[in-house]
Amino acid sequence: KKLNITPARHIVPATACIDEMIELVKTLEAKGYTYRTADGIYFDAGKFPGYFALSRGNLEGNRGGARVDLGDKRNINDFALWKFVQPETIQKWVSPWGVGCPGWHIECSAISQKYFSVPFDIHTGGVDHIPVHHTNEIAQTESAAGVKMANWWFHNEFMTIDGRKMSKSLSNVYTLSDLAEKGFSPMHFRYLVLQSNYRTVMNFTWEALAGAKTAYSNIIARLQKHKGGKTKTDTAELLVEFTDAVNDDLNTPRALAVLNKAVKMPPSADIYKLVTEKFDLVLSLDLSAEGEKCAAPVPAAPAEIIKLADKRASAKKRKDFAAADKYRAEIEQKGYQITDTPNGCEIKPK
Repeated sequence: KKLNITPARHIVPATACIDEMIELVKTLEAKGYTYRTADGIYFDAGKFPGYFALSRGNLEGNRGGARVDLGDKRNINDFALWKFVQPETIQKWVSPWGVGCPGWHIECSAISQKYFSVPFDIHTGGVDHIPVHHTNEIAQTESAAGVKMANWWFHNEFMTIDGRKMSKSLSNVYTLSDLAEKGFSPMHFRYLVLQSNYRTVMNFTWEALAGAKTAYSNIIARLQKHKGGKTKTDTAELLVEFTDAVNDDLNTPRALAVLNKAVKMPPSADIYKLVTEKFDLVLSLDLSAEGEKCAAPVPAAPAEIIKLADKRASAKKRKDFAAADKYRAEIEQKGYQITDTPNGCEIKPK
């Protein structure tokens, strides 16, 4: 919610759809796609001609015998639909093939068929799901249903931290709360993410996040100048550029470039409307709401802070810059920042 991600309409525990999984395996069995081994019911991948369509033949991570013994499997790509379990196993269910539990992949096919029917429009996931999990989902769903599973597949790349894999053992796993403690908002992080295309590896660094914060703040400040702008601007071409960027495989870096181009134009209410009503409908960066916060009146500084600011001004006037710096440091220590302007100084809470 903090990142403006729309929550799922259905969040389904796999254990709520065991009956659907059993029915799906029964359908596959009736169509001749399964065989029984000593440890379970398996899908015969050799009977599904399009098995490698998604992975384009990439077997990385799906090589039989690399992690477990092939046992009674006929082909290295065959996978379990239903596994037999030991009596002491906690999660187990009665099935036509004996007491057991579902295989790793069958739950996703059963749940998606129950709530979406097939084919549904878009299936997403990480790139690590391509060679095994999603390949097997497609095989079992399309074999059972006789139609394709999804119209479009979107696989996002990983995020690294300072060029390394995110790992608790490396103490480089961060939460939004960790970012907030360092003065970064969820929208700063969202802007950072949008600077990379979803198909490319994104490298998180605190320096990059600081850069995203600065860029985001600049956009907010520039956009506010457009709110009451008097210049008449034809925004049609900008909208086409932005739409083309989004339609270019969700090219968000290019879309952000169009956004920055727009806010740097002469102050125009037309630009403000374009950015807040069209661009931000896609980017979800809270550009209008953040701008309203910036436009809100700044509370007057306490008398103590104003007194320190006056002392700093006097020190600057007599060219005692060491004393001026000392007063600035004292003001900042008390939670305020002071900025010199052509019309004097500006004091704001930090």
